[in-house]
Amino acid sequence: MMNASSLLESSSISLSALETIPFQPPPRPEDPPAETIRDASTVRLEFNVMPEKEISETLHVREYRVWDNYAEATFDRTYSSMMTASPSHLIFLTGLAHSQKLLYVLMAHRLGRRYSPGDPEFGKFWVTDLRIHIPRMVRQEVNLVERLWILSQVRTGESSWSIEVYTSFCDSLGMWGRIPFFLL
Repeated sequence: MMNASSLLESSSISLSALETIPFQPPPRPEDPPAETIRDASTVRLEFNVMPEKEISETLHVREYRVWDNYAEATFDRTYSSMMTASPSHLIFLTGLAHSQKLLYVLMAHRLGRRYSPGDPEFGKFWVTDLRIHIPRMVRQEVNLVERLWILSQVRTGESSWSIEVYTSFCDSLGMWGRIPFFLL
């Protein structure tokens, strides 16, 4: 039987790699955003942990603000749960889904495209490496802010990149990820 040290040594994730995850956010830009996008879209997640005990959360987006390497969104959220003693809190999976949209909006800006909610998709990406840090539950339901930084963007082909991002919600829930991005 392996002990915890042996398991860590044999895994693909080393303790030193986990200690270098950038959970302290980079500085935010001081200048005004390059563009502000009003968007009344929603991001919705529904699931169950226990049979017939549904949990759902909807993020109600109000606005995106975009700089060159940074974007932020303001939104409200609604939460419901049939689970016993389940307080309203931001579910990291709903946050992850919204982070993909926020990155999409930022990549549109970086590639010189205007983002409009009804336009056809221009790119695809999938999170391939994700680290999450939740020092405290986000219980706020109104005027939440997600901040997202592109830490690096390396071209991997004629129309593809490897992108490293850090995002945080209400300066608490933080996610670092590595994401391949492809133009369609």
